Amino acid sequence: MAQSSKNKKDGKLKSLFTDLTLRRGVFSIVIFLVLWEVGFRFHDWFGIMVPFIGKIDAPSLVAARWSEVVFKPGYWESWYLSFGRVFFGFMVAQLVGIP
Repeated sequence: MAQSSKNKKDGKLKSLFTDLTLRRGVFSIVIFLVLWEVGFRFHDWFGIMVPFIGKIDAPSLVAARWSEVVFKPGYWESWYLSFGRVFFGFMVAQLVGIP
């Protein structure tokens, strides 16, 4: 019995990594991030500004800045307060809209 459940877990894990849909999704996100990065850096490399994307900070810059902010208590406090406001608004909408 234990061997059977182990095989099921291994099968699920194996199917997760061999699933074509998952690989397509991950590949699409990676391509999107690479194109965004290239679009931002295109001006530095070739002197031509890519419209729209060239004005948005690259994902690498966003990740670097986020890594500086994520450990500050104010960051998580703002998440907490924002979630509270959204939750409160949702509850009010439920009370007004459902009856």
